[in-house]
This record gives sequence, C-alpha cells and structure tokens, in this order.
Amino acid sequence: MAILGILPQAVVADISEADKLDTGESRQGMFYAARTFAFKLGQSLAMLMFTSIALINSDADKGSSGYGLGYRLTAILAAVLCLLGGLVFLRYNEKKVITRIEEGSKNA
Repeated sequence: MAILGILPQAVVADISEADKLDTGESRQGMFYAARTFAFKLGQSLAMLMFTSIALINSDADKGSSGYGLGYRLTAILAAVLCLLGGLVFLRYNEKKVITRIEEGSKNA
C-alpha cells in the first residue's frame, strides 16, 4: 500500500516533466488533476466494494460456519488488487522517461 501511495506522485512528476520537454507546454496541473481524479475514483470504488462485500453472510450467528466471511473476502480482494496495482507499475518504463529528462536538461 505504501508503494501505491508514494510512487504515483514521483511517476506523475517525471512524466509531466518529460511531456513538457516533448511539447514545450507546461501541463503539470492537468497531469496532477488526472492523478487526483483517478485516486478519488479508486477510493470511492474501494468504499463501495468494501461495504458491499463485507455484508456477505453477515446474518450468520457468531461461531457458526461462514461467520465473518465478507471480511475475509475483502482482505483477499484487497491483496489481489494491490498485486494488480504492482503489476501495472511493472509496465512503467522509468529508464525511458529519465533518459528523456536528462537529454532535455543537456540541451537546455
């Protein structure tokens, strides 16, 4: 969770700097707005999913089979989604972006 909370800030900063060098336009605000929108959308979906899944088998008596099933399922789903987020980060080509930034700073 820490990785998914910290890395997007640095990634957006690098991508917006590389975009500025490519286009000549400074659009950092738009990049951060898109990141914030995606972050808030993810938070909203997480709240909706957690409350919906947590209610699964909520009428089971304490100590009976299936008691707390919804909470266990939310923990499993959270772990899977965090792993998927990490896999998405594996597709980010940091070397390409950093190389572009370094080339732009040499030419300036």
